[in-house]
Amino acid sequence: KPSSIQRRANKLRMTRPSPIRALFLDFDSTISTPIFVDRAGKWAVADDVALFRSMTLAERIANLGGSKRVEALRRLLQELVAAEVTLHIISIGYGCAFGPHLQELGIIAKTVGGTAAAASAAESVGPRVAA
Repeated sequence: KPSSIQRRANKLRMTRPSPIRALFLDFDSTISTPIFVDRAGKWAVADDVALFRSMTLAERIANLGGSKRVEALRRLLQELVAAEVTLHIISIGYGCAFGPHLQELGIIAKTVGGTAAAASAAESVGPRVAA
């Protein structure tokens, strides 16, 4: 059965350019699915930079909902960028906490001057994403 992200991606199969010009997504509990990190005794949310920096690869994948969900996010964000949709990832947390997680998992490719190209999004993606 397709995940909710896969169902949304199927509905949004974009044509270039999309009539949708911008999309705003929250990081914590929208892009991420926060996990409780037992060793730290805390929930993994983006306002805890030290915890995010200490997370293992397995914890990072789990915090984004698992491998299948990470791949679905990657595909969805790539399609948005290809359709010239500007993606704004907003958070009460810190881009310096979640940006590296998205980059490491191939959801964003690189950060240059606060802007990241989607892997082929973290405060702004158009054909670019800001982390």
